[in-house]
Amino acid sequence: MEVAAEGKISVHVSLGKYERFFSNPIMLNVSDDGTLHGDIYLWRIGIGSVEGSFSPSGDVFGRVTTPLFNVGSISGHFSQTSGAGTYESLAGNGTWSAQKK
Repeated sequence: MEVAAEGKISVHVSLGKYERFFSNPIMLNVSDDGTLHGDIYLWRIGIGSVEGSFSPSGDVFGRVTTPLFNVGSISGHFSQTSGAGTYESLAGNGTWSAQKK
C-alpha cells in the first residue's frame, strides 16, 4: 500500500492466476472526513467497490462489495509509523501489517 499526502491510496491486491484481469493496483481516495472509497474493475468494467473509513485516532475499517455479495472486510489501526489488523474474505481470514518507509 502506498499513501500520498493528498489522500490517495494505492493498494496492490494479489489475485493469483486471475490477477491480470483486474485493475491493479486499486486506487482509493480518502476524503477530509476520513471516508474511504475506491472502484474495482474487471476488463475496464466496474464490478465492485471498496468503502470504509479512517478515524482521527487511526482506526481503519473497509468493506469490499460487488452487486451480488460481500467479498470481505478489513479492520485495524495505524500509528505514525506502522499499522496492523485483521481481514476476512471469501478466500479466508488473516492478519495484515504495514510499516512506514
